[in-house]
Amino acid sequence: MTARKVGKSAAKTVPKQAGNRGLGRKKGVPNKATALAREAIAKLVDGNAERLQEWLDQIAKQDGPKAAFQCLTDLLEYHIPKLARSEITGKDGSPIKTEDVTAPRPRLAPREWLLAHGVDLQEIADVGPATRPANVRTAG
Repeated sequence: MTARKVGKSAAKTVPKQAGNRGLGRKKGVPNKATALAREAIAKLVDGNAERLQEWLDQIAKQDGPKAAFQCLTDLLEYHIPKLARSEITGKDGSPIKTEDVTAPRPRLAPREWLLAHGVDLQEIADVGPATRPANVRTAG
């Protein structure tokens, strides 16, 4: 069996092997260093909650509450990552067009509503004052 040399031009025609394709981290899973850094910061915050409060109070006295708040948000940024900002636009950056797809419901007059719901108006009209409750009016 003889081995043949493959030149630079021939390498372009040789198809790549699948190798380790698809065996990497899944999307959204942080790498090991990021996970360890977040875990370390979480332990620092949890284990030093009282001291952290003292440090923030000291910073607030020296540099003002705004500086202490900035210090806290800078620290939390490593523990709770910022969400990516995204803007949703329509075609070619134009505003999104919305459309109301609910069917308009026509407002019916009482007589039309009764007819639409199968009420016999003649039967209502035939009810006399003696049998009709005082709070019911006749259509007409």
